[in-house]
Amino acid sequence: VIGMSDSEDDFMSDKFLAGTEEIRPGLAKTNHQRRIMKIENERAEAEAERIRLQKLKKPIHIETERREEVMATPISAGSKGFALMAKMGFKPGMSLGKKKDENDLGSGIKEPLNIVVRNHRGGLGVESAEVERVKKEESTAKLRIEAQLKRMKERARMADDLSDDYRKRARMASSRKQIIGDIIKSRKACHEMDMRKDSELPEEPWFWPSYREKKSEETTTSASTGRYFSREEDEEDVKYHYSNGKEAPKEQRLDELTDEILEERLEQITVHLRSAHFYCVWCGCAFTDEEDMDGGCPGPARSVHDEGED
Repeated sequence: VIGMSDSEDDFMSDKFLAGTEEIRPGLAKTNHQRRIMKIENERAEAEAERIRLQKLKKPIHIETERREEVMATPISAGSKGFALMAKMGFKPGMSLGKKKDENDLGSGIKEPLNIVVRNHRGGLGVESAEVERVKKEESTAKLRIEAQLKRMKERARMADDLSDDYRKRARMASSRKQIIGDIIKSRKACHEMDMRKDSELPEEPWFWPSYREKKSEETTTSASTGRYFSREEDEEDVKYHYSNGKEAPKEQRLDELTDEILEERLEQITVHLRSAHFYCVWCGCAFTDEEDMDGGCPGPARSVHDEGED
């Protein structure tokens, strides 16, 4: 903050504003004159607002404000009352009243008792009852607010729990979806690489994807409606085969298997691909030999590959 020098004029002072009396709105041409007029207008508006608010106040309010202002002003050291107390040994900051003993350093009050002015005609009992009523209302309102805050905290906690549970289930669903996707890619890679080695059947029946054999569906008609409908084949009559035509067992839906079985299957087919073909489904390539795989592949799991990307 840059302070004003003694030579500079205060823009809010009467000395500065005295020169604005002869400046009429139509004659204000320079920025300096317009600034002076703006300051004068703002000052006039503030004074008018102060007078308006002062008129709105009731005499009792004005009296109360003046009394509180006087009571809040400490007695000056130059007053006769303070001089008399100083002659009696009083010093600023000392407590009032008689000391209990020699070791008493000032346990009494340090300020005079406040004056309580009664602005109503109610008796002492009426005032006490009113005070009790107000206290009761305040206590009830406080309890109501506390109960409301407690309910809000409980709802916030429940919302956090639901959010955490949702995120947990979302992570589990995402992890399960990734495992199923890895198994599907591993089965395709296993089938392709086993076929390159002229393998007629997979090491485990589910290592290769199998396909359901299509049969012509028989159609019959309803005697009552005359509508045609298809008769579903019995599950025992359905046959599965691999892409080379060899018979295969019934294909199991991966999304119907438990998480434990899915993890076991992914581990089994991963071991087969790495040991028989030096292939890593997450690297997406086959290595020359075991030594080449150890040097170029982070490991036999998705997690170690994700860490390597970070």
